[in-house]
Amino acid sequence: MPKPLVLFVCPGNGCRSPMAEGFAKSILGDSIRAASAGLDLKELNQLAVRVMAEVAVDIGEHQPRTIDFALPPEDEAPALVITMCSQAAESCPPLPAETACHNIEIDDPTSLADGAGAITEDQVMPYYHQVRDKIAAFIENDLPGLLEKLVTDVKDQGGSSKAA
Repeated sequence: MPKPLVLFVCPGNGCRSPMAEGFAKSILGDSIRAASAGLDLKELNQLAVRVMAEVAVDIGEHQPRTIDFALPPEDEAPALVITMCSQAAESCPPLPAETACHNIEIDDPTSLADGAGAITEDQVMPYYHQVRDKIAAFIENDLPGLLEKLVTDVKDQGGSSKAA
């Protein structure tokens, strides 16, 4: 079986989904192919780049892109789409029938910082660390089980699975 393509989707592909892509590549290595996309592009968030560099994951070369790049006919269908928040889940375009989808709720660190009245970099950075660590925990602890379930469901059904 080829390595599954896992696509992480957030609204702008400038912070959370690139962090998830970076962690997936770093933590899960060659067991999957990881990519990320957004619904409306934003620039790569440099504070996200910085907090990832603190844990030796380089996302500095990431180029934000829309989800359209990863959906057929442009490319093969992802085996699994992970939406990083309810906004991304609700706004995600229709996915191919063979693509499973799973939503996780990861808050936007900029919104968290703004909501807390954080202004200085020292005040803002803890929110980026919190989000980074939550994404890392999901990739390490939850994603392998989702992938195993996907493989099991495909084998059980003799084809593709929508549920993950």
